[in-house]
Amino acid sequence: MTFVSNLIDRTRLKLNDAAKSRWEDADMVAMAQEAVERVELVLAKFDIEFAKERATLTTVADQDYLPLPADFLTDNGLYRPATSTELIKCNSDNWERIISAGELSHWIIRGTNAYFKGTPRSAEDLYLYYYTKNDTGSWTATTMSTDETPWGGKCDSIMAWYMSILASNVDGANWSADQTLMRDLENRVFETYGTLGTVADDSVGWL
Repeated sequence: MTFVSNLIDRTRLKLNDAAKSRWEDADMVAMAQEAVERVELVLAKFDIEFAKERATLTTVADQDYLPLPADFLTDNGLYRPATSTELIKCNSDNWERIISAGELSHWIIRGTNAYFKGTPRSAEDLYLYYYTKNDTGSWTATTMSTDETPWGGKCDSIMAWYMSILASNVDGANWSADQTLMRDLENRVFETYGTLGTVADDSVGWL
């Protein structure tokens, strides 16, 4: 377990600002919030398992939509356990070209809802795997010693680099070398975590 204050201390070392002479805690908290937003997107890009959540969405008979989870960022797949199938995700063009569809065969995201073709005839559970949008809006300089960083601290090193780059950019420093280092760190860390995911055999029946 790590806290926002630990992340900020780590970043201050990179900025040579341990005495807090340049950056106020409130400024550092704002940078930490931006760093979380960046890492959320990179985790989804690298398809990292530890960042995924599973929500159960229960359909309503004759209703062709359901609300997405409040912390939904982007999807990783929607599954129908009753038939052991994945719903086909559509873009707007695919969606409008569907002439007929089996029950719960296709889906699309519009706003904060998931829409289905064909419309379910009864209540049924669906499993949505998705990446979350972390709520950092309550982080402040006062609460940073008790606010936990996301993902169990696994991404703190990347967030500290990003925060230091943000601060250097504000100061007008040449941060191209740091940016290259951060991208390399992202690649190395997420490629490592990516290899820790479960590898399933797609064979059917006896091996």
